Amino acid sequence: MDFGKKLKLLRNEKKLLQEDLASELQLKRPTISGYETGRKEPDFSTLIKISEYFNVSIDYLVGKTDIRVDFIELRKVTENDPELGKFLESLIESKDLQLMAKSIGKMGAEQIKK
Repeated sequence: MDFGKKLKLLRNEKKLLQEDLASELQLKRPTISGYETGRKEPDFSTLIKISEYFNVSIDYLVGKTDIRVDFIELRKVTENDPELGKFLESLIESKDLQLMAKSIGKMGAEQIKK
């Protein structure tokens, strides 16, 4: 999924209008519209603002990964618990678990319960 589609998805998940998001990010509504349609791309500082506002990684926003987790925030949580950090790192690096997570992400709620 490209940046524009991800931005629109995140905005809709928060039930925000383009005007609302523009106000939050100190931008103009046509700028948000341009990002969502792919006519415009954000500069680095705006990309950081968007990442921080939605609490997702920049890698997620630019399509490098489908994982939304901000790993910097995750690292802060695990600093006080090295064992938890090692466990999470092993989960992230496991190809089998990545495949499973992708499969689960495509399932509906009923399939996941089963």
